[in-house]
Amino acid sequence: MSQHRHQPQAAKTDRALIGLPIFTSDDKAIGTVLATGIDEYDHAVLIAEIEGPLGIGAHAVAIPTNMFVRKADRIELTITEVEVRNTLARVRGKR
Repeated sequence: MSQHRHQPQAAKTDRALIGLPIFTSDDKAIGTVLATGIDEYDHAVLIAEIEGPLGIGAHAVAIPTNMFVRKADRIELTITEVEVRNTLARVRGKR
């Protein structure tokens, strides 16, 4: 998962994904799908708003398609809540 640094190019939007809640592999609700897009490498991504620790602040992130599974009523990441938080912390540290 990468910190969303610039707006991805417009992509064919799957409107059914927009607004779906995002859960980690350990079943923690962490955010919502805002849009679909294309990253700087021309890969399809979900643009999501991920809640900060303790619900404070939010981060816009691009989630590659290989890091989630679409379920009927939600998006489920292939990583745990701790892994999401660690990834966000690493990305923020590189800025």
